[in-house]
Amino acid sequence: MDMGNNSMSIRPSVPNDGIISYVYGALLSKDFSNLEQVLHHNWAVLVPQAFNKEIVAEERQALQSQLIYNIELFLSQSLTPKEVFAKLKAGNAPDLFCGRAFRNGEPTYSCRDCAYDPTCVLCMQCFEKSAHKSHKYRINTSSGGGYCDCGDVDAWKAFPACSEHGKAAATDNQNPESRLPEGMVQRAEVLFQCILRYSYQVLSSALDADLPDSLVEKNVLATDSYCTMLLNDEIHTYEQVISRLIKAVGVTNKEAVDFATTVDREGRAPVFTGPKATCQKLSQEIQKKFNLNDSKILEAAVMHHSFVSHQDFAQLLLKWLEEIIDYSDGLRKIFCRVAMVPDEDVSDISLLEKILLADTSFWKAVRLQFHQLFMTGVFKDVESKTQFAILLTKHYIDLYRDFVRDDHYRTVSATAVTVQVYTVTPIAKVLIEKHRLIEVILKTLLKESERWKNDKGILDFQSRRDSEAYAIFKRAQFVIHDLKYALGCTLNNPQWTPDLQSSFLNGFTTFLELLTQIQGMDAAKRFTTHHIEYEMEWETAFTLQLKLTDIITLFIQHCRTSPEVLVSAYTAILRYMPKYTIYTNEITIAGHSANCCVFDVGGPEKCVSIHLPLHRLLAGLNHHLPPDVNYTSPQFAPMNCQLQLFNLLEEPLRIQVMLAQIYSEMWKRNGYSIQSQMYYYMYVKCRPEMYDRDIQLIQSVAAVMEPDSFLIHVIHKYTLTSIFQNSDSQFTTLSVKQTTEIMREMLQLLIIILGERYVEGVGKVTPQQIVQREIIHLLAISRSSHSDLDKNMPEDVNSETQLENYVREVADFTRDSTGKGMYTLMDECRALFNPCFYHYSKADQSKAEDSQKMFRKNSGLDGALPIPFTPQWTERYSSVSRLFTCDVMLHVIHTLLSNMVAKRSRIRSESHLEKVLHLITLALHEDKHEFAAGNKSLPFTNAAQRYKGSSLYSSERLGSRELSILDLLNECQNSEHVTHAPLKDLLGYVLKYFSEVASMGHECGGSIVTKKRSTENLDSAAQAAIDKQKALRAKKAAKSRSKIIEKMMKAQQKFMDGAADLFQTCNVESEGAKETTPMDCSDSLAEESKTPVALGPNKSAARPHLENYVCILCQDASTIDDDTTVVYSAFVQRSTVLSRNSSHRNTQEDTPTDVSVLLVPSELSHGVFTTTCGHAMHASCFKIYHDSVVARERRRAQRALFQYLNPAFDFDKGEFFCPLCESIANCVLPVLPCAGRKDSSQSPPVCAVNLSNWLKILTQLAQPDSAMSSLEDNCPIPDLAKVAADTVYTNLMELYDFLSSSANQTELSEEMATTVVKFLSTIFAVGKNKKNDNPDLLEDPEIAPLIWNTTAYTIQVMEQVIRSDNKPLFGHLSLRQEMCMSLLVRFLSVCHKVIPQNYVKSHCQVLLHGLLSPGQPVSQTSTVNAAVLPAQRSNSIIDIDAFHYLVSLCFSLPSLFSSSMYTVSAGSMNEQYILHLVLSVHMAQIMLGYQTPAASSSHATSAPDQSPVTPVTQEPPSSSFNTAVSSMDVAEDSISLVEVFSKLHSVIGAPCEDAVTESALENHLITASLPFLRCAAFLFSNLTDVAAPPALHALCSPRKEYEVITKYLDVPNQPAALFTSEILTILVNKCTNDKSIASSISKNIRPVMPVEYPLKINSLIKLPDDYSELINTASRFTCPNSTGSDESRTPTLCLVCGEMLCSQSYCCQVEVNGSNSRGRQEAIGAASSHTKVCGAGTGIYLRVRQCQVVLLAGKSKGCFIPAPYVDDYGETDITLRRGNPLKLCHTAYRDLHRLWLSHGVQEKVARSTASSSGQFLADWRHL
Repeated sequence: MDMGNNSMSIRPSVPNDGIISYVYGALLSKDFSNLEQVLHHNWAVLVPQAFNKEIVAEERQALQSQLIYNIELFLSQSLTPKEVFAKLKAGNAPDLFCGRAFRNGEPTYSCRDCAYDPTCVLCMQCFEKSAHKSHKYRINTSSGGGYCDCGDVDAWKAFPACSEHGKAAATDNQNPESRLPEGMVQRAEVLFQCILRYSYQVLSSALDADLPDSLVEKNVLATDSYCTMLLNDEIHTYEQVISRLIKAVGVTNKEAVDFATTVDREGRAPVFTGPKATCQKLSQEIQKKFNLNDSKILEAAVMHHSFVSHQDFAQLLLKWLEEIIDYSDGLRKIFCRVAMVPDEDVSDISLLEKILLADTSFWKAVRLQFHQLFMTGVFKDVESKTQFAILLTKHYIDLYRDFVRDDHYRTVSATAVTVQVYTVTPIAKVLIEKHRLIEVILKTLLKESERWKNDKGILDFQSRRDSEAYAIFKRAQFVIHDLKYALGCTLNNPQWTPDLQSSFLNGFTTFLELLTQIQGMDAAKRFTTHHIEYEMEWETAFTLQLKLTDIITLFIQHCRTSPEVLVSAYTAILRYMPKYTIYTNEITIAGHSANCCVFDVGGPEKCVSIHLPLHRLLAGLNHHLPPDVNYTSPQFAPMNCQLQLFNLLEEPLRIQVMLAQIYSEMWKRNGYSIQSQMYYYMYVKCRPEMYDRDIQLIQSVAAVMEPDSFLIHVIHKYTLTSIFQNSDSQFTTLSVKQTTEIMREMLQLLIIILGERYVEGVGKVTPQQIVQREIIHLLAISRSSHSDLDKNMPEDVNSETQLENYVREVADFTRDSTGKGMYTLMDECRALFNPCFYHYSKADQSKAEDSQKMFRKNSGLDGALPIPFTPQWTERYSSVSRLFTCDVMLHVIHTLLSNMVAKRSRIRSESHLEKVLHLITLALHEDKHEFAAGNKSLPFTNAAQRYKGSSLYSSERLGSRELSILDLLNECQNSEHVTHAPLKDLLGYVLKYFSEVASMGHECGGSIVTKKRSTENLDSAAQAAIDKQKALRAKKAAKSRSKIIEKMMKAQQKFMDGAADLFQTCNVESEGAKETTPMDCSDSLAEESKTPVALGPNKSAARPHLENYVCILCQDASTIDDDTTVVYSAFVQRSTVLSRNSSHRNTQEDTPTDVSVLLVPSELSHGVFTTTCGHAMHASCFKIYHDSVVARERRRAQRALFQYLNPAFDFDKGEFFCPLCESIANCVLPVLPCAGRKDSSQSPPVCAVNLSNWLKILTQLAQPDSAMSSLEDNCPIPDLAKVAADTVYTNLMELYDFLSSSANQTELSEEMATTVVKFLSTIFAVGKNKKNDNPDLLEDPEIAPLIWNTTAYTIQVMEQVIRSDNKPLFGHLSLRQEMCMSLLVRFLSVCHKVIPQNYVKSHCQVLLHGLLSPGQPVSQTSTVNAAVLPAQRSNSIIDIDAFHYLVSLCFSLPSLFSSSMYTVSAGSMNEQYILHLVLSVHMAQIMLGYQTPAASSSHATSAPDQSPVTPVTQEPPSSSFNTAVSSMDVAEDSISLVEVFSKLHSVIGAPCEDAVTESALENHLITASLPFLRCAAFLFSNLTDVAAPPALHALCSPRKEYEVITKYLDVPNQPAALFTSEILTILVNKCTNDKSIASSISKNIRPVMPVEYPLKINSLIKLPDDYSELINTASRFTCPNSTGSDESRTPTLCLVCGEMLCSQSYCCQVEVNGSNSRGRQEAIGAASSHTKVCGAGTGIYLRVRQCQVVLLAGKSKGCFIPAPYVDDYGETDITLRRGNPLKLCHTAYRDLHRLWLSHGVQEKVARSTASSSGQFLADWRHL
């Protein structure tokens, strides 16, 4: 390039001239030898300035950009470096690998069919384009630090690349450096080396070190500018750091939170800048211990600002370097070479090695930056990645030595990158073969375990459990993961080389050294005289066992691939087996003797360890030895001379005996530790390499040991020798109960040894049969979900259970109503159930047997549960069958059967007989195997008929009789000691089976001659005995059943005689209830030709009721006419469920000041909802109950040692639980008489005032010059008469007389009035979000509008719930919902008796004035008007909720016509006219917002002023809409809807320019007004108690529903008939003077409507069907309060508004005033803060990474529920542990939506909190 001509175009600052000059000179001379010196000189001056916090940010940014531009200029040799780098990017060859680095929380996909191991993952983009999408796969969230393996052939068995990376040219062998411009290779090498060396020097320096001389500027260093740097650790909590900063540095709580967040995120934070002395003092204060027991202090350092500036610049350079090498493969190659070439300063140590070794000296952000640089620069190149792995292995021990003593998590450690290299098969093989990787890893762990060895060389953690050294050892166990990665690579037999074999065996020997230290850990002795004082430490050993389980399995799998390696490994184990002297005694049983070990497992001085890893590893390898090789083979002679055969049997047999003794409660003085060890010994995760291996080892010894000797060893170890010797004189010292249990366990062990063959190498079985057998026995217990079944299945090294592959062949999969699937065992597979299955616990065995017996009973089968037919032994284990026919086994069977038939025996148990029968069944199975194999002798069948036991022993029990085993079985059938029916069925089965097997030998001419007659008659004798027993049992059962029925009948009659009054009351209540049911009402109304009418002169009679209320506290019954006050527990809550403007809702405060409580805005941003549980109480009874609850909760709070974080209810806010159903409540709602029923007792008065005159009267009342001045008087009528016209006066007086005569002046009792005031106070406190302690409540003008609004809001919610469920309007609400609406409406008709009359009249004047006198403003001088109508709030017709207006006007208008305390009339002409007026206003609202189809379609394409003008056409009403007659006189010359539409749009200055037809407009009005009419039907149905029409109890079309409701409410059923000339005039005047409409018209062609009609049902946000889309979205979400692109740790999605929040994080906490009990500021989390404005205290959130829904109720209450995402089996996956793909369950999401819409969140949270009290404490405020 020619830079000479353009040099003047750069105008750097003076300190920058040197570097620019050097660049020009160096580029011309191509001499870069002193580049580092020049750069350091330049950086020494500029860097402190560029990172000086005291200068403005723009200048700092410019200086930093200049520093980067200088090096880019040098590298690119161009004045426009970005263009050069872009060309390099474009010239790259297509990527063979994806290599996308995962962010924290980003979704990753692993194919279960094609991935070599679970660490092989794809990013979302590659997965969507790959063939793995149609395979079985897992989805998880990344913790950050990994990368996509797409394109890596070593990671996938098939389909290694997606469609994009699969197109890359794999044959392109061109050196990527050759594509770089001339000279860039040399420049890049020098520059990259300078940057890496500079970054290492600056970032790895000690905290108190000085900068290198080349970076020191004297003027900068001379300044006294230092900072106190707080450093991160993972020990101290946020609260500790915050409190220490506030105390030591003197910052505010918010500043301390910001510092703590920065430290946690970045690893350090400067908390103070100033003179050195001050900084040092603050550092000392910060580093003080919190208490004397602290093991670590907060670290802080004092650093010069220039040092900090250079460190910040080094981080900037590393970020730039990562971006640069990503531009070009050639630059990446250069970087790898520079990083891994030995440095000039220190030989044989490269820069990369220096960085790795200095990892723990970096802070968190720098560590992650270096790791990311390795990902980008090294791991995308196979050769560089291999070299990196070699260097990593070279320094592995040193890296882990530093890591285990570090205080940071492994995710930010250099050791975390091992997963990226040790999981690559070619690399792992090279490391194992050439660099002894296995040995290196294990020696790292052995080095850290040295300090924990006791005198015997065994690990011992009993006394040093909580020491700092123990934490180091725990961190050292991470090497086990690395060992698993390395061994996880497949090593096939052809790939074994001498070097690989030698290296592997050396590593295996090192592994045996580790197992030697574990062998015999935590040995326990039995306490017999006193209880253990301290529980022994046992968790560490099992933690090691769990982590080493996969390692042991992998070693076995590797050894089996090579016979030479297998034998060498087997020999090494024998060499490491413990050698100890065993003292023996000679034991004789059944004429056979054996030398047995003298070791009493339960002896007080004998210790038994459950950890025998060497024995179990030997058992694992034994299966795979050649058939002719075993323990006694000559090649093992050197070891066997010291290790006797019974030594191998001794240790695992001791554990089985100890297990039997624990079951017999002999070890209960040893505490819970021994029980916990035995639980985990049998636990499914530990079992394969513990319990199962012990059984296999015992089986392998039984296969080579003489059978009689083997059984004698077993019997002796169980201390049961004396039982099977000649007499009872030498009986065991154990109790009979203990001996019985131990005998049962010994027989169970024999059954397991002889019957458990479903192990590869033991029995001739396939892997499929092994898995299916586990499934069968799990499902035999009970039905199970997929996750529960998978959780209880053993896993392989890749965490796969193979459940999905085989379960459908043995189980049926069905789904319930919620979509959750359950597996049920197929009936044909129940025959494979083994009652002695060795993986069953005692509880599981009992459940499984009960389930099987129930199935057999329902199927008409007997109760016998025999052991199913067993598979054959393999050749190695075929000798185990000799145990069946040996003399000792026959003696054991004969002895136990003799005990069952003998007249006297100390040891007799049906459980023993059951086990003996199972043993005989197994022996018969083996005879059948032998017979099928060609051995016709049937050895056990013959022996069972010949063997008659020891003569002395048999004579003592059987007298002179000599009975064989078969004879004893026949005797047992008739024995009085065999009483259990299933056992008798099993005995009959065994005899029948014996006969079957015996007949096989007889047919073949066998030697069964002596018992031929017995075998011939065996079937008949057995069947006769069975029939006899069945008949006896049936007779006893019938007799017992008759006695029970007789007893029950007597008790029933006694109860009915004693409760006759109660039954009579119940009959009366049921009759009353029958009269009120919707179905009965429908039937009665169907008989009448007249349709029910709720309003006006044609009003129908109210439903007859007999209201009886039974108090749930005292059980006394009351009626509505009694003096006692009846109340219902109710819950009042603020709500935003009906909010129709989410943006406005999210900006509202707790108590909006610009929202009128009287003229409620149509958007309904906030409201008050009330619900009740429907349980009645006496007010006096409730007071006693509530006082006791408050006293109890106060005592509980005083007793609590910690803050009471999770109360189910807040008693300070008046909350409590219903005494019966425990529903949440905060007040009681009084039961008041229905106004409609009282009016129905009298003939209704008649009034001749028509609608027109009624409107004139209201218009006169709304005039400010007459009515307003006298509204404060008791009666305004005389004043109005003076100024009104004669006709108006006449109609006014007639209306006044009508309303006065219809009023009912019933007075409230004192108790009732008090209850009414209390309910009003709760409404006021909740609605205004204030404390419920206002003594002047009734003097507040807002009290009346609040209760009106509460009722209106509640009814609107109920209507939306019904509409959302797509149910009919009436008959489908729950009883509690119907009761709530009824009681609220009744309350409105009475509550004004305690509210000042002048307030209600003033509110009515405001309501009328806003509609009938729109041109004149309401006076703000009145304190009443100012309180309910804020000055900034308009009363526009388009921004008033019509139904709230209807309710308020209905219950306030009668106050104008009463000289004293008024009463609301129920369904009179007044309510009818009010409804007509408000419905007309609502129709006008709909018209103003109506858009024709043409307008709505052209609005997006045409400008408003370009719309064509089309004349308005008129069509006649639809003929299908029948005309109904209303009681109101409608003008004959009614105006058409099109005329009304045109008139309204003309007066607002927005004439309609599109064609509007009468039919289309009418249809729209009908549909859009239905929600209002449905709410009105609810209101007046409860006010008048007139039954709803039958048609409203069924679904119908909108037009039909509109017609029925208008008939029921007696208003014109044609929309056009509503608009009389008077009403149209009122609407025109209202629109003409509406400033809000005029304001919106000035900017739009149509008025901007706050809401759209018809009103839509609010719903939760729409969620994607695939959950991975949510995870991907959350991974891109960054904390809004972070300075960089820091991901949120807990992204939480609000399901109400869709906003993503940074939840449960200090960085996004918000301080609010008066949140805590003392009224001071309190910090709450982002979700809790958002709940206040979005949900008025109720929130529903989805925690994306946890796949959980959080329900919040206020700041202190909440609960977790499963997310509405399920897998293919209909199950949720909390925390994504299983990783199955999740799809949205629409049913579950609808249920969640209904919970939110029906305001059930508060109750759900309360119930959940109450049920989980004490189990889970969460500080919901910080969520």
